[in-house]
Amino acid sequence: MERALYTSISAALEPLVMAHLFSRKCRGLEHPTRWKERLGYPSLPRPSGTLIWFHAVSLGEGLSAIPIIDRCLQIHPFVNVLLTTGTLTAFNVLRSKLSHGVIFQFVPVDTPAAVDRFLSHWKPQAGIFMESELWPNLLLSSSSRKIPMALLNARVSEKSFTRWSCFTSKSLVGEMLGSFSLICPLSTNDAVHLQLLGASPGVIHFSGNSKYASQDKSQMEDLLLMKRKVWLASSTHAGEEEVIAEVHLTLKRTFPEILTILAPRQPSRAESIMMVLRSHGLKVAQRSINENICLNTDIYLADTVGELTRLYNSVPIAVVGGSLLKGLAGHNMAEAAACGCAVLTGTHLGHFSKMLKEMQSISPLSILQVSSADLASALMELFSDEGVLRLRRKAAKAASTTAAAGIIDNIFKLLELTIFQGVYCDTLMGLGFSERKQGSMVNAIHLEENAGGTETLLSFLLPGIAMGGEVPAATHDGECSKDGSSSCWKKDDDSQGPEEDEDLRLGRGTDHVQEVPGYCQAQGLAGDVAGPCP
Repeated sequence: MERALYTSISAALEPLVMAHLFSRKCRGLEHPTRWKERLGYPSLPRPSGTLIWFHAVSLGEGLSAIPIIDRCLQIHPFVNVLLTTGTLTAFNVLRSKLSHGVIFQFVPVDTPAAVDRFLSHWKPQAGIFMESELWPNLLLSSSSRKIPMALLNARVSEKSFTRWSCFTSKSLVGEMLGSFSLICPLSTNDAVHLQLLGASPGVIHFSGNSKYASQDKSQMEDLLLMKRKVWLASSTHAGEEEVIAEVHLTLKRTFPEILTILAPRQPSRAESIMMVLRSHGLKVAQRSINENICLNTDIYLADTVGELTRLYNSVPIAVVGGSLLKGLAGHNMAEAAACGCAVLTGTHLGHFSKMLKEMQSISPLSILQVSSADLASALMELFSDEGVLRLRRKAAKAASTTAAAGIIDNIFKLLELTIFQGVYCDTLMGLGFSERKQGSMVNAIHLEENAGGTETLLSFLLPGIAMGGEVPAATHDGECSKDGSSSCWKKDDDSQGPEEDEDLRLGRGTDHVQEVPGYCQAQGLAGDVAGPCP
């Protein structure tokens, strides 16, 4: 009933949604020529073949999706990847960071017509959603089309949990969570919340936070050439610029040459930030209008989009904002740590408190948490003692490297097991494979030769074959047969071992494959997991 009510209301509101989007376009908040993608109208044709859809609502989620997308294309180079996002900022930054060939579109608004247009055009074989993107029409329409879906870096704040737990929304939220085949929560607390809201315990697996894995080594050469003491205040929110200005004035009394770089979370606030800084008598250079840093410049306002990692790579100390005032909820500290900064953050972190604990458990010196009142003295100590600064930078980098190790491997293995397995089998059938069954056995598979070569094609579709391993037989639903008698495909790669059979050849000048009954192999978190078909 709740789903029907939501669908009816969202359909009725579509004319108002269209007017609102047009208004946003006129105000520069939507893309000037591609804003209709938000209504489900595509700006590009769908390529032929398998298409994996990734969705990240904004910039942070998009950056955390990039390592997973890159791994997908590395292992399966013939797959098409579609990335959708909902913000213009994410579009402007991510399009230059995506691998060649990745399709970028804006996600449709959650009305039945817009969602139907989007899904009918792109026809994705799988959907990968980042963090907490739960839109009823988008998810449930995808589920009704039997699109397997995963939710990565899943999180549920206390506020969201309270709101979603109310009587009027809980069954709808439960239905949405029930549409996922894989949910990877950020914490045990998130896992509990997700189960209480209706997620099946069987689909919940811990993989780690992909935000640890984002890396970019580009720098700002003009900052590297300076001989001044410099620090960065990143992702600041309204009110925090007052704190930063006071801290700068305190530091300047000891270090007259100090330069503070200020990178606000929303560069559109630049005018109001300039007023705050100038009211403190500070001289400001503004990056967006190409003002140069002079000897008497106090604050360099980096009011641009997509350059935060370059800034992190160019400074020794970073204070990650969104954490200095009550009511804020922190930002990603791992990005600054990965760039080798000595990292400081405030006391208001929201769900990022888990990241702080993880980093500090690896190395207590990796992240320094201070109140806004103590920020100036903490920075003073770092600037006064090169040994302490060097130690904290090294600790932050090491903690980030340790935290990131294996995360993308873990995530991708889970995706292979729960999402992509059925996609492989469906794609096999669509690319020229056919199966002939007798009873419950797959006795032969015939391959139509292609110009690219069967071995390359199969190594993309079925990674186990490329390693001389075994993979589940293709059934109509992409799973192993339930009676334990499925065949699996295997390739003879000239290597020796007890599992090898010289008669099993695939892609080596023959189109015949013998049966290997009742055996499956899958990639698990602990490595290869082999055994009877379930």
